[in-house]
Amino acid sequence: MANQPIVYKYTSTKEYVDAFPCAYRQWRADSHCNTIHGYSFSMKFYFGTNDLDVRNWAADYGGLKELKKITSKEQAHLHY
Repeated sequence: MANQPIVYKYTSTKEYVDAFPCAYRQWRADSHCNTIHGYSFSMKFYFGTNDLDVRNWAADYGGLKELKKITSKEQAHLHY
């Protein structure tokens, strides 16, 4: 039996665009890839609920500051 997506009455999204920069190099490459270059990651979070809070919010984005800090720290340790 396949998992069915959960459908919520209310949905909300929070997106961080180009918020997580990283740099790397392919030191064995015979091209420009052997020099340090990079890009920024983006992330999008989806929230769903059937009941809004007392402020009529599906999610309180103020609570995401800690998540962004953790995610930034983890991105810094990725190796490609």
